[in-house]
Amino acid sequence: MLDMCIVNCRLNPSNQECSIGIENGKIVSIQKLPAVADEIVDLNGKIILPGLIDVHVHMRDPGLTYKENFKTGTESAAAGGFTTVLDMPNTKPPTNTVRDFKNKLKIAGSKSIVDFGLHAGTANTQEIPGLGDLNPASFKVFMDLHDDEFLTNLFSEIADLNQSGSHDHLVSIHAEDQEIVNKYTTMKSSETNSDSMVYADARPPLAEDVAVSKAIMMAKEFNIKVHICHASTEKSLNSIQKAKTEGCNISSEVTPHHLFLDSSYLKKFANFAKTNPPLRSEAKKIALKDLPKTDIVGTDHAPTPL
Repeated sequence: MLDMCIVNCRLNPSNQECSIGIENGKIVSIQKLPAVADEIVDLNGKIILPGLIDVHVHMRDPGLTYKENFKTGTESAAAGGFTTVLDMPNTKPPTNTVRDFKNKLKIAGSKSIVDFGLHAGTANTQEIPGLGDLNPASFKVFMDLHDDEFLTNLFSEIADLNQSGSHDHLVSIHAEDQEIVNKYTTMKSSETNSDSMVYADARPPLAEDVAVSKAIMMAKEFNIKVHICHASTEKSLNSIQKAKTEGCNISSEVTPHHLFLDSSYLKKFANFAKTNPPLRSEAKKIALKDLPKTDIVGTDHAPTPL
């Protein structure tokens, strides 16, 4: 007798209904007739999918738990069919050190109701070797917060780490160029215009396109795997695609909000539509037709109070 049998389900819309036998938490049979089991779950012809993985979430734990914590966040994940989440490092304190990374592992281990992994921060480069020993999901770098010299040193440090150890560490990138963001933000800050579109104008598509180009150059130069988070412009996706054909070990993700919304929503909803990178104009944004150009969809789940 099996632990569980899921009956009257489909593996895809065109399949006939089948039954899935589960023992000790693992699928042991897929067959037409139901198996004898302690528990029977009848899906009444619904499609069954593997548990989803969200590689980009902000659970806000520790330090920002008035927004979210690992328990409430992973309950939401489970309710939406996500069985694994990978948490970003910009909590309070950020997971830039071995001590803070280990502390977040304890927090997540005691609260999470789904499988989880942690991305490591990179603001403290002296901590990179120790963080690497903890096998983070990636080293996350926010290009809008660092200049080119920092980025070059960081990539060099991780390249040395990869060569000296058994890991092949990935660098995840928030691709907005610091110099361009600072320049346009200063320009827009001097304007008296209070239109919410100013925010998108202060972080233009150019900032992302330039940052992606720099990331591709460094990935090639240092032979490091690079992942571009929340790509929002069609041009940046095209650049990533081209880099792949040239042998660059690079991947990308897109978000639902960048796929389905555009910058006009800033006019409709003002600060409720603010995000980094910003929502793009219809002419510059990604769309459903661009999905074949990317590798994954990540939510960038990042709750915040009203």
